[in-house]
Amino acid sequence: MEIIPALKIMEGFCCHHRQPYRFNCDPVAMAEQWANQGATRLHLIDCNGVTTGAMLNLPTIAAIVQQVKVPVQVEGTIYSRAQIETLFAIGVDRVVVDGSIGWSELVADLCEHFSGKIMVNLEAYDGRVACSGELTGLLATTLAERAEAVGAAGIIYTDIARQGSGIINLKALKHLADRVNLPIIAGGGASSIAELLRLFNPSTPQIVGMMVYSTDMACSILSAAY
Repeated sequence: MEIIPALKIMEGFCCHHRQPYRFNCDPVAMAEQWANQGATRLHLIDCNGVTTGAMLNLPTIAAIVQQVKVPVQVEGTIYSRAQIETLFAIGVDRVVVDGSIGWSELVADLCEHFSGKIMVNLEAYDGRVACSGELTGLLATTLAERAEAVGAAGIIYTDIARQGSGIINLKALKHLADRVNLPIIAGGGASSIAELLRLFNPSTPQIVGMMVYSTDMACSILSAAY
């Protein structure tokens, strides 16, 4: 089970994990702190890229990749093959694309072109895919099956009904794991070590990781798990 600290970046600074504002904290220093505590992978979220599509935080991402000697995956700013090529050129290990975007062509093309390097981010509410916070009629399991069919490297699944609550929707994760043979990372964050340990279940080996957002939680979870 991989515990993956997630770091939101806005305008070159850390961004609050629940609210859309930045604070004066150096993302590179924060990434180093997590790596020094034993993290084996980091998840970076480019908040400016999510809203504008522009790679404003590329220098910060590049600095983290250079400074922190653990694999880094990036979410946000992912709208074209050229953007992904830029991220891989600076040393990013994996790229996470939004599962709700142009599925018929773009995601399939990216998974084929960057084999084994593209993960799909799925946000759902009550089993239905959400796009920009709005529910669609598409089932999360259907989108996960499409991701598997086109060769995605894995899925990050977030239940937005519980996002920020610190409570994992284990039932939804297990249901997803029963439908696809892909690695699944639980998004949304855990509020306690006990909540995290609920994922350590031999019956669902596809659930391979858990995201953590709070600095304090990252420290305590990593200390207990490694």
